[in-house]
Amino acid sequence: KTVSLNTVAPGQWTEFTVQISNFSGGPVTAVNFKDVLPKNVTQMTLFNAGSGLFNFDTGCTGGTFNGTDGSGNPTGSAPVAGDAGLVWTGGTIVGGVGASPGICTINIWAQVSPSALTGVMFTNNIPMGSINGTGGAGGVTNINASSVNVTTVSAAAVTKSFSPTSIPQGGISTLTI
Repeated sequence: KTVSLNTVAPGQWTEFTVQISNFSGGPVTAVNFKDVLPKNVTQMTLFNAGSGLFNFDTGCTGGTFNGTDGSGNPTGSAPVAGDAGLVWTGGTIVGGVGASPGICTINIWAQVSPSALTGVMFTNNIPMGSINGTGGAGGVTNINASSVNVTTVSAAAVTKSFSPTSIPQGGISTLTI
């Protein structure tokens, strides 16, 4: 598990990436995966960063994605912005070739609450045994835990623009900061 930005301002979003490596020698089916976003006084929630709330690569196929509440219980419906996590059930992770594992990558965009205090650490954890399915040799489960931290910081955003952006020599453009 990795995170794109590990320091964010309240209300800002970041991207969590979970890479699942399948060493079972064949496809893993009936996959169950859950990622409940961290809570530290306030809950991080799913966020639409312009391309959806999450995506996954061709190593992850089928199944159903649902949102979760803050306790990790599936909502029973497709994930929406504001859900506390993501659950994938009934999917398949591709098998590897030789010594190379099959790899399934899931990206999840999350937002720290705008009301979060600065200096708060959110720890996103995937516990050992929390990803499971059925492989060629029977039951398959993740054998290690993985976690990443996101800390809120105090920050201000600044933008600058000219209008119009092109002018003739001697023309006037307004700078807005």
